[in-house]
Amino acid sequence: MRIYLIDFNECGYDEYDGFVVRAENEDEAIRIIKKKHGDENKKWGLIDWKGGYKIIDITDKTERAIILGSFNAG
Repeated sequence: MRIYLIDFNECGYDEYDGFVVRAENEDEAIRIIKKKHGDENKKWGLIDWKGGYKIIDITDKTERAIILGSFNAG
């Protein structure tokens, strides 16, 4: 299994701006999120898929780093 950081390029208030997901590959990571939180056709999904996203494999990195700092204040 791999660990992926999915970081959305755009998000508004009360929307998800990122996820950390354990999956076999990038495609499965996206499927897991869509299964749990909806896709672009579901307004209640609280995810801006149309704004795009970055997906980064963060498995077994040896460098010390912050994995996720999520700040989206009003």
